Amino acid sequence: MRRGPIFFSRYNRWTAFSLLAIISLSMAVLWLQWDMGQDQQESRMANALKVQALTLDATLRDSVNHVNLMGTQAESYFLGQERSGAEVALLAALRPVPGKNYFSLDSIPYPYTASDTGNLTGYQTLLLDPLAQEEMRMSLSLNPLFRGTKENIPNAAWVYYTSKRKFINIYPHVHSTDFAIKDEIFTHEFYTMGLPAANPEKKTFWTSAYLDEGGKGMMVTCARPVYRNNAFLGTVAIDLTLDILTNFVRDFEANRGTAFIINNQGQLLGHPALVSSSKSIKAAQDALPVEIKDAKDLFDGKPLTYLEKSGIAYYYQNLTYAPWKMVFVMRPRSMFSRVFEGIGLVLLIVMLGFFLQLLVTSQLVYRDFIRPARRLVQHIESEDTNTQAPDNVPPPRDWAPWFQTVSSIFQKHRDLLANLEEKVRERTREILVAKETSDTLLKGIQEDMNLARKIQENMMPMDLDSELLNISIQYSPRSEVGGDIFDIHYTSEHRVRILIADATGHGVQAALITMAIKSEYENLKHLSLPPGEVLLLLNAHFTQKYVALNTYFTCMLVDLDLQASTLQYASAGHPAQILISGDQLIPLPRTGRLIGISEEGDYGTGIRPFSETDRLYLFTDGAYEQFNNEKQEFGEARLLDVFNRKGRSSIEDGIRSLLSELNAFTGETARQDDLTIIGVEHRTAVPIR
Repeated sequence: MRRGPIFFSRYNRWTAFSLLAIISLSMAVLWLQWDMGQDQQESRMANALKVQALTLDATLRDSVNHVNLMGTQAESYFLGQERSGAEVALLAALRPVPGKNYFSLDSIPYPYTASDTGNLTGYQTLLLDPLAQEEMRMSLSLNPLFRGTKENIPNAAWVYYTSKRKFINIYPHVHSTDFAIKDEIFTHEFYTMGLPAANPEKKTFWTSAYLDEGGKGMMVTCARPVYRNNAFLGTVAIDLTLDILTNFVRDFEANRGTAFIINNQGQLLGHPALVSSSKSIKAAQDALPVEIKDAKDLFDGKPLTYLEKSGIAYYYQNLTYAPWKMVFVMRPRSMFSRVFEGIGLVLLIVMLGFFLQLLVTSQLVYRDFIRPARRLVQHIESEDTNTQAPDNVPPPRDWAPWFQTVSSIFQKHRDLLANLEEKVRERTREILVAKETSDTLLKGIQEDMNLARKIQENMMPMDLDSELLNISIQYSPRSEVGGDIFDIHYTSEHRVRILIADATGHGVQAALITMAIKSEYENLKHLSLPPGEVLLLLNAHFTQKYVALNTYFTCMLVDLDLQASTLQYASAGHPAQILISGDQLIPLPRTGRLIGISEEGDYGTGIRPFSETDRLYLFTDGAYEQFNNEKQEFGEARLLDVFNRKGRSSIEDGIRSLLSELNAFTGETARQDDLTIIGVEHRTAVPIR
């Protein structure tokens, strides 16, 4: 065992000598190159950032110039120039939107097309206001400039005029079902920053980043106020998405660091990884390395100079046409890397010396390590198979201790195999103990599931009869917890609101989704709005909060007015529910798509009479999507047949008959889905003969 350390000490000496020689030569070359090229590299980086900033400034300048041109044209319109026929024709084409309180230019008169005009929407009262009509003609006269702006600035998302009289002309043309006038528009900075109190000097301005009302994501706006005889009228504006700003910095010196854009509100407007139109707004500090996140004097240095803070190097440049900065933060040692790339011929000489040194070292390593190691491997294989090694040559003197160690290890291994049976018995005992522990854990899980079931059942009212209504409920989740949920809320003595919903999936996942549905609905169920508008708000709130879960649900919302004997309903992708009136089974179909797919959408409200002899049945798809052992589905046809035969007597009999026939159909087959059925009838109702 004394020869091993001698061998390794010799090998370590050669390795240390080679490493020392290489490091010495490399350090000398790097120092020389660093001393000669540091200023050149810093100047090159500053020039590159300046060119990139000028490129971005050119786009911002075009936006500012076009906004000023549109503002000047709008103010000049009232000086008495001749009105064009296009303005008159387009103004005459404005029409109220059915069922809404606003008008729009959804139908464009011939010979004009969607590329010739924006969509002008506003509240209907403006159609009778002569001053408003004159201002609307002015906004329509801007359509050629809107089109020219979009062609000259292809990256612009929207070009538009917003009036304090509560109308907006937006280009490119977008149908009023996707975007229309609403009061929230006048809370955005593209309008409020143009008001006289906020902008007494009537300057062109840039907004902070915000979420687009028209559905194109996060963006910023360049805008200018419009006046008539010193009276504020509104603003003209151009929108740029944050994706456009990110494109300016995405590939800038990406292998050396990260470039980004910030505004004077501390928002991050452009970043290769952190910013896009589909993401939320990030703070400027989110883009800074942790070493300089709290540096408040970050921009005290001169622009376009090499700056360093807490060991991090960076440059910045102020933009001319917007109150923004373009910043480039270099990765640690990135300057060293750039200098190393410029070594050139000197590096070639160093590498040649390294190669010669490596050649000599490799020969020594082969003689003293590789060849003996190969023989050691053969020795290990022979010991493993308990056979004679093919090469009986004695091992090298320096390696003999290792051969002896290998033989000793294998002998011990063979001895251990003799005791394997006892080890197996010990392991078996351990497995039995583990099984007992597992059974205990499973019991705890079952208790937790039972508690979850009780919590979910407590969320849903089971006894909400009133003096005027009789309500019967059948709720049966497939497992301890399920994805069905319902709510019954009396908004007054004579009005009741009923929600039934079905979340995707089953079990714990679906149950958690019902918690989210319940939470969002609790904030909305007291609103005095038609069911369709309540579902519209529920969809918006649910999608905004839970879009990352990639989940959705169907639901039916019913308002019963017992004084007016009416039933209002709205359905978000839910199966058609059943109203029994006289000898008719009246389906209540869906009025909109599933909730959770997108924030956009519309949910209509249906209205039906609800007399004292009518029956209302609400249910989830588990009432008919059940299969027997032959894989046949119970189906909607059988469900309608049961209600047609049994649903007119009383809601209890109707539900009881449906459950009886459903159980007879499925037999011993386990239910495949959660099942919820709610029956509603007047207290004074008598069975229909």
